[in-house]
Amino acid sequence: MRDIAVPNGNENDFIAEARALGYSGIIFLYQPKEFEEKSRLISEIANLYQGFSVSAGLLIDSTKAKSLVSYRQLMRKAGFVAARGFSSQLFEEKGINLIFGLEEQKKDFSTFRNSGLNQVLCSLARKNHIAVGISFSEIADAGSRQTEIIARAIQNIMLCQKYGVALYAASFAKSPEMMRNPMDIKSLMLAIGMGQQNATHLFL
Repeated sequence: MRDIAVPNGNENDFIAEARALGYSGIIFLYQPKEFEEKSRLISEIANLYQGFSVSAGLLIDSTKAKSLVSYRQLMRKAGFVAARGFSSQLFEEKGINLIFGLEEQKKDFSTFRNSGLNQVLCSLARKNHIAVGISFSEIADAGSRQTEIIARAIQNIMLCQKYGVALYAASFAKSPEMMRNPMDIKSLMLAIGMGQQNATHLFL
């Protein structure tokens, strides 16, 4: 089981926490402008840890979706590409492995909940082998919007299970303190509607 995190120069602290929580590895996400430099650093760090996987992934924000063409060469270099936030263009891109943060839509539609997913997007995700990620830290840090974010996560879990889209959960933490035991994350996912069969494949 590997967690996914967004570090800020504190990679070793994340690794220590991940090992203490029982993870077998961690994927660090980096913005395009820093990815190549950070991936070299992570390769060096990874050599220091035996039996624990440390790798770098590319993080693309949904606001940059229109620039995906300019990122494709970098995406091919990255072993793992994650996108954060909603843009329909992200679901059309075959080089993306996972999209998370879909629940952070600004507001619902007048007649139904805007969870960031629908049947058409699920079909694209399945076709292009894109998984959907549920972020524990976004749920935990949602404040007054937590009920709304959880309701959207419930809807997205239901859609993914209905249309055969791979679904993963991770902390996506920005600080080691936001990480959680994988069993706590699994319990939350089961509580908000994930089937037991899907929960066996919950982590990367």
